[in-house]
Amino acid sequence: MQVEEEPLQPQHERKDLLRWAGLTCLLVALDQVSKLIVRSTLAPGSSIPLLGDILSVTFIPNYRGFSWFVPVLPEWVEPPFLLLRLLIFVMAFPVYEFYKRSGRATGWAWVALIGISGGTLGNILDDLFMPYTTDFIQVFHSPSANLADLWSFVGVLALLVEVTLRWRRTRPRWQGFRYSWMKATQARREFFGFLLHYLGRKL
Repeated sequence: MQVEEEPLQPQHERKDLLRWAGLTCLLVALDQVSKLIVRSTLAPGSSIPLLGDILSVTFIPNYRGFSWFVPVLPEWVEPPFLLLRLLIFVMAFPVYEFYKRSGRATGWAWVALIGISGGTLGNILDDLFMPYTTDFIQVFHSPSANLADLWSFVGVLALLVEVTLRWRRTRPRWQGFRYSWMKATQARREFFGFLLHYLGRKL
């Protein structure tokens, strides 16, 4: 059985990789097309109510580079914030594969992967190739956002659901700080070992 399972593992991983890339590109395409439509049909600051005061399309050019409900931060934070998002996007699939091989991943983990990947890449493209981010989704009187922010929001919610479900399944008991530190160190070593093996196969 082990001899048959080993060759299948890269095939399943390749299938997941293609699904991830395809769905991520689909979300990014929807995000970029929606921004293009807003920029070509609305003037900055204009608004179209969709559900009264609940939901409206309000075109706000976002020169800050930060997203939904993120407070105004100094300009020097923007480059590290961009690098952080690049790191999140690059590491998203390897982290998912590592977590999946633990045998505890549910569909919520997959939703989190797709949502966070699509949302992160959508806003990265704006930062790299546009003078501003096109925000246009306004709920009540909240700051405007875009579909990439929505994808990220759904992805983070799915991640929280996944973490909650895993905690309810395992119900880990507190066995002291030293034991917890040892478990965290072991998990970190396993992850970096997996990552080195993973990158070695890809390169």
